[in-house]
Amino acid sequence: GIPIRLVRDIMYELVQTGIVAPVQDETNRTPAYQPAIDINALSVKYVIDKLDSRGTDTIPVIDSKELKRIRESLQEFGKVVEKSQSNLLLKDI
Repeated sequence: GIPIRLVRDIMYELVQTGIVAPVQDETNRTPAYQPAIDINALSVKYVIDKLDSRGTDTIPVIDSKELKRIRESLQEFGKVVEKSQSNLLLKDI
């Protein structure tokens, strides 16, 4: 029930971030994909982090104590999410 254009865009992003890898099927007509990493490491947080890190992280800003606090806060959020029971492995969904 998802438009094919949206599926293609999503699959492109997943391939570019190294979450899935394209594979050839017997007919070479239908695109096929498989996980690009161990499925026991493929969690909700892993996928979000990989997609979030796509792009640039070199925005020129002055390092300040406020920016440092924001970074530390985001790192702590990441740790909480990592340990959360809601951070399911995709294979378990």
